[in-house]
Amino acid sequence: MAYSRFKTAAFGVANGGLATAGYQLFNSDGSVNGSRITAGVLERGVASGVYGASVSFPDGFLGEIRWDTGGGSPLFAVEEINPSPFEKGLIDLTQSVATSNSAQTTGDCLNAARAQGFGKWTISGTTLTLYAADGTTAVRTFTLDNSTSPTIRS
Repeated sequence: MAYSRFKTAAFGVANGGLATAGYQLFNSDGSVNGSRITAGVLERGVASGVYGASVSFPDGFLGEIRWDTGGGSPLFAVEEINPSPFEKGLIDLTQSVATSNSAQTTGDCLNAARAQGFGKWTISGTTLTLYAADGTTAVRTFTLDNSTSPTIRS
């Protein structure tokens, strides 16, 4: 799944007003990744020499965006694109989290954190049970070391 980020390059006021500014993506090994793009590249302010665009990166892209002024003797600006683990995972923070999931997954972690932090939980003997937001679906159970004064859960 591709993702987009707004990127800019500054070429200085002497290069303001250009209609030829563009960019191209290059993989980390230096090979070209797609064509040079000028569509959607707009100057940020009047005659500022700063150009920007919403750039679409392929899933897992690692490399650089290489901007240029175009023309016969172009100037270049380069920015490394090394996605953070968050960007690589492309986590949608608006996505709902199912109340049942596989153990030891991101969903399991989120459910346990939600239940522990502000959800219903019960202790019965040496069993600690955390519940989903509905208050009835058990999300996670833990075994306590002691039923009256627990100090460890596993």
